[in-house]
Amino acid sequence: MRVRASVRFHHRERVCAAAGVVLVATALGVPGCDPGGDSYAAPCGVVVDGSASGQNFDADTRVADLLPGFLRTNKCKTLTYVPLDTDSRGSVCSHKDLDLDPDLGGGTDKEAIRAGRQSQAVKDAHAVLACLHARHPGSDVLGALARAADQRPDGKDTYHVLVVSDMLQTDRTVDLTHADLSTAAKRRAILDGPFKGRVPDLGGTALEITDRGRTLKDTRQSVGLNAFWTQLFAAAGHPTVKYD
Repeated sequence: MRVRASVRFHHRERVCAAAGVVLVATALGVPGCDPGGDSYAAPCGVVVDGSASGQNFDADTRVADLLPGFLRTNKCKTLTYVPLDTDSRGSVCSHKDLDLDPDLGGGTDKEAIRAGRQSQAVKDAHAVLACLHARHPGSDVLGALARAADQRPDGKDTYHVLVVSDMLQTDRTVDLTHADLSTAAKRRAILDGPFKGRVPDLGGTALEITDRGRTLKDTRQSVGLNAFWTQLFAAAGHPTVKYD
């Protein structure tokens, strides 16, 4: 396969050079003339919140709106699906990983194939959510993040994870919708108490979180929630975190 890829690359290079537009084509983004942009390599994941609060902020719609762009922007090669429910690490609601950029040989339209696979990714994520909704689960956000770390697809690039969740942990150990998160010491008490030994290593991971605190009506609780996750991520290997 490497020989064939090399042949295709040099053929494109000769075509562009013969036209005298290698640099122009690269600058303008002409298809097939930018060898540096022809490969998708990043390992990626999507966490889908099937809890009651996930239905309140409409996780299904958020997946449909955000997942395709996330996959394109990060040039995702492989996508793993991570359920978020009462026991996220043990949940049976999942789906096999999807190859988003398969090498199907010469004469194929790579962009059309990628677009088709990205559409399939949305369907697969919706299937995981449908499975979760049927079970009326609670919300184990921390377990979902740990499962995402466990399921990291192969690849040396940064691991990009789209977390479609309001980040409200409401399992048997803690309820972040009502917990006192007003001070660093009180937040630390949760990390050293019910969360002790459960915080995953998320170093080398880039998280994109869609709806943190969106279902909270108490502004003070929302501020505390933001501070809590900031404190937790510092203990989880300092992943890059972006909020929608």
